[in-house]
Amino acid sequence: MKMKYEDWLDQVSVLFAESRPDAGEDGFYAAWRPSCAVAAVADGSGGMGARRYEAAGKHTGAYLASRIAAAAVGQWFAAYGDQWKSDIEAAQQLDGLIRRGFQICQRALGREAQDDAVGTLVRLLPSTLAMAALRHTGGRTRLCVIWAGDSRVYRLDANGLCQLTRDDAEGATLEAMESDAPMSNVLSADGNYQLNTASGTLDAPCLVLAATDGCFGYLQTPMEFEYYLLHAITQSETPEAFEASLRTLLGEIAGDDFTLAFTVTGMGDYATLRSRLRPRYEWMWKEMIEPLYRAYESGDAAQIAETKRRLWAAYRPAYQSQIAGKGSR
Repeated sequence: MKMKYEDWLDQVSVLFAESRPDAGEDGFYAAWRPSCAVAAVADGSGGMGARRYEAAGKHTGAYLASRIAAAAVGQWFAAYGDQWKSDIEAAQQLDGLIRRGFQICQRALGREAQDDAVGTLVRLLPSTLAMAALRHTGGRTRLCVIWAGDSRVYRLDANGLCQLTRDDAEGATLEAMESDAPMSNVLSADGNYQLNTASGTLDAPCLVLAATDGCFGYLQTPMEFEYYLLHAITQSETPEAFEASLRTLLGEIAGDDFTLAFTVTGMGDYATLRSRLRPRYEWMWKEMIEPLYRAYESGDAAQIAETKRRLWAAYRPAYQSQIAGKGSR
Protein backbone atom coordinates (compact mmCIF):
# COMPACT_ATOMS: atom_id res chain seq x y z
CA MET A 1 0.00 0.00 0.00
CA LYS A 2 1.41 3.35 -0.98
CA MET A 3 1.09 6.70 0.72
CA LYS A 4 0.80 10.00 -1.15
CA TYR A 5 -2.23 9.49 -3.39
CA GLU A 6 -2.44 13.23 -4.18
CA ASP A 7 -0.55 16.33 -3.04
CA TRP A 8 -3.13 16.83 -0.29
CA LEU A 9 -4.08 13.17 0.38
CA ASP A 10 -1.71 10.52 1.71
CA GLN A 11 -3.88 7.45 2.27
CA VAL A 12 -7.40 6.01 2.29
CA SER A 13 -7.88 2.59 3.83
CA VAL A 14 -10.22 0.21 5.69
CA LEU A 15 -9.71 -2.34 8.46
CA PHE A 16 -12.54 -4.88 8.64
CA ALA A 17 -12.97 -8.03 10.71
CA GLU A 18 -15.99 -10.29 11.18
CA SER A 19 -16.73 -12.13 14.41
CA ARG A 20 -18.48 -14.78 12.28
CA PRO A 21 -17.15 -15.42 8.75
CA ASP A 22 -19.52 -14.29 5.99
CA ALA A 23 -22.08 -13.14 8.55
CA GLY A 24 -20.62 -9.83 9.69
CA GLU A 25 -23.12 -7.02 10.17
CA ASP A 26 -20.71 -4.14 9.48
CA GLY A 27 -20.57 -2.39 6.12
CA PHE A 28 -18.10 0.15 4.79
CA TYR A 29 -17.15 2.32 1.86
CA ALA A 30 -13.90 4.19 1.27
CA ALA A 31 -12.64 5.80 -1.93
CA TRP A 32 -10.80 8.78 -3.35
CA ARG A 33 -10.55 10.91 -6.45
CA PRO A 34 -8.09 13.73 -7.23
CA SER A 35 -10.03 16.36 -5.27
CA CYS A 36 -12.08 14.33 -2.79
CA ALA A 37 -12.20 11.28 -0.54
CA VAL A 38 -14.65 9.48 1.70
CA ALA A 39 -14.41 7.01 4.59
CA ALA A 40 -17.62 5.53 5.97
CA VAL A 41 -18.74 2.66 8.18
CA ALA A 42 -22.14 1.21 9.05
CA ASP A 43 -23.01 -1.20 11.84
CA GLY A 44 -26.18 -3.22 11.39
CA SER A 45 -28.07 -3.17 14.67
CA GLY A 46 -28.20 -6.87 15.43
CA GLY A 47 -30.57 -6.68 18.38
CA MET A 48 -33.22 -4.62 16.61
CA GLY A 49 -32.61 -6.26 13.24
CA ALA A 50 -32.04 -9.91 14.13
CA ARG A 51 -34.73 -11.33 11.87
CA ARG A 52 -33.41 -13.50 9.02
CA TYR A 53 -34.92 -13.23 5.56
CA GLU A 54 -35.28 -16.24 3.28
CA ALA A 55 -35.33 -13.95 0.23
CA ALA A 56 -31.90 -12.60 1.23
CA GLY A 57 -30.14 -15.92 1.74
CA LYS A 58 -31.11 -16.01 5.42
CA HIS A 59 -29.09 -12.90 6.17
CA THR A 60 -30.34 -10.69 9.00
CA GLY A 61 -31.99 -7.33 8.62
CA ALA A 62 -28.93 -5.81 10.31
CA TYR A 63 -26.64 -7.36 7.67
CA LEU A 64 -28.76 -5.97 4.85
CA ALA A 65 -29.12 -2.53 6.42
CA SER A 66 -25.38 -1.92 6.79
CA ARG A 67 -24.86 -2.85 3.13
CA ILE A 68 -27.65 -0.52 2.06
CA ALA A 69 -26.06 2.34 4.00
CA ALA A 70 -22.58 1.64 2.60
CA ALA A 71 -23.93 1.37 -0.95
CA ALA A 72 -25.73 4.69 -0.56
CA VAL A 73 -22.46 6.33 0.48
CA GLY A 74 -20.81 4.92 -2.63
CA GLN A 75 -23.59 6.29 -4.82
CA TRP A 76 -23.39 9.66 -3.10
CA PHE A 77 -19.61 9.84 -3.56
CA ALA A 78 -19.88 8.98 -7.25
CA ALA A 79 -22.47 11.70 -7.84
CA TYR A 80 -21.56 14.42 -5.35
CA GLY A 81 -18.15 13.68 -3.79
CA ASP A 82 -16.43 16.61 -5.48
CA GLN A 83 -19.48 18.89 -5.62
CA TRP A 84 -21.05 19.17 -2.15
CA LYS A 85 -21.20 22.70 -0.79
CA SER A 86 -22.34 22.10 2.81
CA ASP A 87 -22.93 19.31 5.30
CA ILE A 88 -26.67 19.98 5.22
CA GLU A 89 -26.78 19.65 1.43
CA ALA A 90 -24.69 16.47 1.56
CA ALA A 91 -26.98 14.94 4.20
CA GLN A 92 -30.06 15.66 2.11
CA GLN A 93 -28.47 14.06 -0.93
CA LEU A 94 -27.33 11.02 1.03
CA ASP A 95 -30.66 10.63 2.81
CA GLY A 96 -32.49 10.35 -0.49
CA LEU A 97 -30.16 7.57 -1.61
CA ILE A 98 -30.49 5.70 1.68
CA ARG A 99 -34.28 5.83 1.56
CA ARG A 100 -34.29 4.66 -2.04
CA GLY A 101 -32.04 1.75 -1.06
CA PHE A 102 -34.44 0.76 1.71
CA GLN A 103 -37.38 0.87 -0.71
CA ILE A 104 -35.60 -1.36 -3.23
CA CYS A 105 -34.68 -3.85 -0.51
CA GLN A 106 -38.22 -3.94 0.87
CA ARG A 107 -39.60 -4.70 -2.58
CA ALA A 108 -37.06 -7.51 -2.97
CA LEU A 109 -37.98 -8.98 0.42
CA GLY A 110 -41.66 -8.82 -0.46
CA ARG A 111 -44.05 -10.35 2.03
CA GLU A 112 -41.31 -10.97 4.58
CA ALA A 113 -40.73 -7.24 5.02
CA GLN A 114 -44.44 -6.48 5.13
CA ASP A 115 -44.94 -9.00 7.94
CA ASP A 116 -42.32 -7.44 10.21
CA ALA A 117 -43.67 -6.00 13.45
CA VAL A 118 -41.68 -2.90 14.34
CA GLY A 119 -41.34 -0.79 17.46
CA THR A 120 -38.67 0.46 19.81
CA LEU A 121 -37.07 -2.98 20.22
CA VAL A 122 -37.54 -4.23 16.65
CA ARG A 123 -36.81 -2.08 13.59
CA LEU A 124 -37.01 -2.85 9.90
CA LEU A 125 -33.46 -2.95 8.49
CA PRO A 126 -31.68 -0.95 11.24
CA SER A 127 -28.09 0.31 11.02
CA THR A 128 -25.80 3.02 12.26
CA LEU A 129 -23.77 5.17 9.87
CA ALA A 130 -20.67 7.34 10.25
CA MET A 131 -19.25 9.09 7.20
CA ALA A 132 -16.36 11.52 6.74
CA ALA A 133 -16.16 13.23 3.35
CA LEU A 134 -13.15 15.34 2.38
CA ARG A 135 -13.08 17.84 -0.46
CA HIS A 136 -9.92 19.70 -1.47
CA THR A 137 -10.66 23.01 -3.12
CA GLY A 138 -8.96 26.40 -3.20
CA GLY A 139 -5.93 25.04 -1.34
CA ARG A 140 -8.07 23.93 1.64
CA THR A 141 -9.39 20.54 2.68
CA ARG A 142 -12.98 20.73 3.84
CA LEU A 143 -14.54 18.06 6.03
CA CYS A 144 -18.19 16.96 6.09
CA VAL A 145 -19.32 14.51 8.77
CA ILE A 146 -22.68 12.69 8.67
CA TRP A 147 -23.85 10.10 11.17
CA ALA A 148 -26.69 8.27 12.87
CA GLY A 149 -26.34 5.98 15.87
CA ASP A 150 -23.20 5.27 17.87
CA SER A 151 -20.64 4.71 15.14
CA ARG A 152 -18.18 7.57 15.33
CA VAL A 153 -15.89 9.87 13.37
CA TYR A 154 -12.62 10.94 14.99
CA ARG A 155 -9.71 13.20 14.18
CA LEU A 156 -6.22 12.18 15.31
CA ASP A 157 -3.26 14.54 15.13
CA ALA A 158 -0.22 15.55 17.16
CA ASN A 159 -2.50 17.01 19.84
CA GLY A 160 -4.41 13.77 20.34
CA LEU A 161 -7.71 12.13 19.50
CA CYS A 162 -10.92 14.16 19.17
CA GLN A 163 -14.37 12.67 18.77
CA LEU A 164 -16.22 14.68 16.11
CA THR A 165 -19.62 13.01 16.39
CA ARG A 166 -22.05 12.87 19.30
CA ASP A 167 -23.49 9.41 19.97
CA ASP A 168 -27.22 9.00 19.44
CA ALA A 169 -27.37 7.26 22.81
CA GLU A 170 -28.15 8.10 26.38
CA GLY A 171 -25.33 9.23 28.67
CA ALA A 172 -21.94 10.90 28.29
CA THR A 173 -19.09 9.14 26.53
CA LEU A 174 -17.43 7.32 29.45
CA GLU A 175 -20.71 6.48 31.15
CA ALA A 176 -22.23 5.25 27.89
CA MET A 177 -19.25 2.97 27.35
CA GLU A 178 -19.65 1.43 30.77
CA SER A 179 -23.43 1.02 30.61
CA ASP A 180 -23.87 0.15 26.90
CA ALA A 181 -26.53 2.86 26.64
CA PRO A 182 -29.35 2.16 24.16
CA MET A 183 -29.36 4.05 20.88
CA SER A 184 -32.02 6.69 20.30
CA ASN A 185 -31.52 7.08 16.53
CA VAL A 186 -30.54 4.60 13.80
CA LEU A 187 -31.17 4.32 10.10
CA SER A 188 -34.23 2.18 9.38
CA ALA A 189 -36.54 1.37 6.50
CA ASP A 190 -39.40 2.70 8.61
CA GLY A 191 -37.98 6.18 7.91
CA ASN A 192 -37.99 7.27 11.55
CA TYR A 193 -34.42 8.54 11.79
CA GLN A 194 -32.37 11.68 11.27
CA LEU A 195 -28.92 12.29 9.84
CA ASN A 196 -26.75 14.42 12.11
CA THR A 197 -24.13 16.63 10.47
CA ALA A 198 -21.02 18.64 11.21
CA SER A 199 -18.39 20.35 9.09
CA GLY A 200 -14.99 21.98 9.33
CA THR A 201 -11.59 22.43 7.72
CA LEU A 202 -8.55 20.18 8.09
CA ASP A 203 -5.88 22.81 8.70
CA ALA A 204 -3.14 20.49 10.02
CA PRO A 205 -1.80 17.01 9.16
CA CYS A 206 -4.14 14.40 10.62
CA LEU A 207 -6.02 11.16 10.33
CA VAL A 208 -9.81 11.19 10.06
CA LEU A 209 -11.32 7.89 11.15
CA ALA A 210 -14.81 6.43 10.94
CA ALA A 211 -15.29 3.54 13.37
CA THR A 212 -18.00 1.10 14.37
CA ASP A 213 -18.36 0.44 18.08
CA GLY A 214 -16.48 -2.84 17.77
CA CYS A 215 -13.32 -0.71 17.57
CA PHE A 216 -13.83 1.20 20.81
CA GLY A 217 -16.81 -0.25 22.66
CA TYR A 218 -14.92 -3.08 24.37
CA LEU A 219 -12.34 -0.73 25.85
CA GLN A 220 -13.11 0.79 29.23
CA THR A 221 -12.06 4.35 28.35
CA PRO A 222 -11.56 6.55 25.26
CA MET A 223 -7.94 7.05 26.33
CA GLU A 224 -7.21 3.41 25.60
CA PHE A 225 -8.58 3.68 22.06
CA GLU A 226 -6.24 6.58 21.31
CA TYR A 227 -3.34 4.66 22.80
CA TYR A 228 -4.07 1.62 20.63
CA LEU A 229 -4.05 3.81 17.52
CA LEU A 230 -0.83 5.57 18.51
CA HIS A 231 0.89 2.35 19.51
CA ALA A 232 0.08 0.67 16.20
CA ILE A 233 1.25 3.70 14.20
CA THR A 234 4.46 4.53 16.04
CA GLN A 235 5.64 0.94 16.57
CA SER A 236 5.17 -0.06 12.92
CA GLU A 237 7.63 0.56 10.08
CA THR A 238 5.13 0.60 7.20
CA PRO A 239 1.45 1.31 6.57
CA GLU A 240 0.89 -2.41 6.04
CA ALA A 241 2.49 -3.24 9.39
CA PHE A 242 0.39 -0.55 11.09
CA GLU A 243 -2.83 -2.07 9.79
CA ALA A 244 -1.75 -5.58 10.80
CA SER A 245 -0.81 -4.38 14.28
CA LEU A 246 -4.06 -2.50 14.83
CA ARG A 247 -6.09 -5.44 13.52
CA THR A 248 -4.36 -7.68 16.09
CA LEU A 249 -4.82 -5.20 18.96
CA LEU A 250 -8.52 -4.69 18.26
CA GLY A 251 -9.11 -8.37 17.55
CA GLU A 252 -7.83 -9.28 21.01
CA ILE A 253 -10.49 -7.20 22.76
CA ALA A 254 -13.41 -6.97 20.32
CA GLY A 255 -16.42 -9.18 20.97
CA ASP A 256 -18.06 -8.13 17.72
CA ASP A 257 -17.31 -7.19 14.13
CA PHE A 258 -15.10 -4.13 13.92
CA THR A 259 -14.54 -1.75 11.03
CA LEU A 260 -12.30 1.29 10.78
CA ALA A 261 -12.18 3.41 7.61
CA PHE A 262 -9.72 6.28 7.57
CA THR A 263 -7.93 8.97 5.60
CA VAL A 264 -4.49 10.47 6.17
CA THR A 265 -3.79 14.03 5.02
CA GLY A 266 -0.78 16.33 5.17
CA MET A 267 1.80 13.80 6.37
CA GLY A 268 3.59 13.07 3.09
CA ASP A 269 5.06 9.71 4.06
CA TYR A 270 4.79 7.12 6.81
CA ALA A 271 8.02 8.14 8.54
CA THR A 272 6.62 11.66 8.99
CA LEU A 273 3.36 10.26 10.32
CA ARG A 274 5.24 8.23 12.95
CA SER A 275 7.50 11.10 14.00
CA ARG A 276 4.62 13.57 14.32
CA LEU A 277 2.65 11.25 16.58
CA ARG A 278 5.48 9.81 18.68
CA PRO A 279 5.57 12.65 21.29
CA ARG A 280 1.84 12.23 21.84
CA TYR A 281 2.29 8.45 22.16
CA GLU A 282 4.95 8.90 24.82
CA TRP A 283 2.83 11.47 26.69
CA MET A 284 -0.23 9.20 26.59
CA TRP A 285 1.71 6.32 28.09
CA LYS A 286 3.21 8.36 30.92
CA GLU A 287 0.20 10.51 31.84
CA MET A 288 -2.78 8.27 31.05
CA ILE A 289 -2.14 4.64 30.25
CA GLU A 290 0.53 3.66 32.77
CA PRO A 291 -1.51 5.01 35.75
CA LEU A 292 -4.63 3.35 34.35
CA TYR A 293 -2.93 -0.02 33.91
CA ARG A 294 -1.48 0.17 37.43
CA ALA A 295 -5.01 0.62 38.75
CA TYR A 296 -6.27 -2.32 36.69
CA GLU A 297 -3.46 -4.50 38.03
CA SER A 298 -4.36 -3.62 41.61
CA GLY A 299 -7.72 -5.31 41.27
CA ASP A 300 -9.15 -2.75 43.67
CA ALA A 301 -12.54 -1.66 42.29
CA ALA A 302 -12.54 1.63 44.19
CA GLN A 303 -9.03 2.50 43.02
CA ILE A 304 -9.89 1.62 39.42
CA ALA A 305 -13.05 3.75 39.49
CA GLU A 306 -11.25 6.72 41.06
CA THR A 307 -8.33 6.49 38.61
CA LYS A 308 -10.64 6.32 35.62
CA ARG A 309 -12.63 9.30 36.93
CA ARG A 310 -9.50 11.38 37.51
CA LEU A 311 -7.87 10.57 34.18
CA TRP A 312 -11.10 11.06 32.26
CA ALA A 313 -11.57 14.50 33.85
CA ALA A 314 -8.12 15.48 32.57
CA TYR A 315 -8.51 13.90 29.14
CA ARG A 316 -12.10 14.84 28.37
CA PRO A 317 -11.79 18.61 27.59
CA ALA A 318 -9.43 18.11 24.62
CA TYR A 319 -11.08 14.88 23.50
CA GLN A 320 -14.49 16.55 23.33
CA SER A 321 -13.26 19.98 22.19
CA GLN A 322 -14.49 19.40 18.63
CA ILE A 323 -17.50 17.22 19.34
CA ALA A 324 -20.55 18.19 17.30
CA GLY A 325 -23.69 19.58 18.83
CA LYS A 326 -26.98 17.92 18.12
CA GLY A 327 -27.93 18.75 14.57
CA SER A 328 -29.72 17.15 11.67
CA ARG A 329 -30.75 17.60 8.11
